[in-house]
Amino acid sequence: MALVALAIATVTLMSFNLAQPKQDELVWFEVENGVIQTDQIVPSGPAGDCQPTPLTTNICLAGFYESELTPSGEAPSENPNDTEHKAYRPTP
Repeated sequence: MALVALAIATVTLMSFNLAQPKQDELVWFEVENGVIQTDQIVPSGPAGDCQPTPLTTNICLAGFYESELTPSGEAPSENPNDTEHKAYRPTP
């Protein structure tokens, strides 16, 4: 009887874990001259001299959650102010 209860509990926990929704991840897009390049995904996200610390106003990347992307997988906007997820490059 204990084995049956253990098997039911295990199956219940496994099905609960499989039913969890996929985490909505950020997708990063290149920003050039203050305009998001809606079709230029940057797979690595902020790196190198483009960092998520707002030391300047020179935005180099803008991020949107996967659920916010257009059906074709592009950024929903060209305006970096339409997202709270930005990375910045030091002003030369």
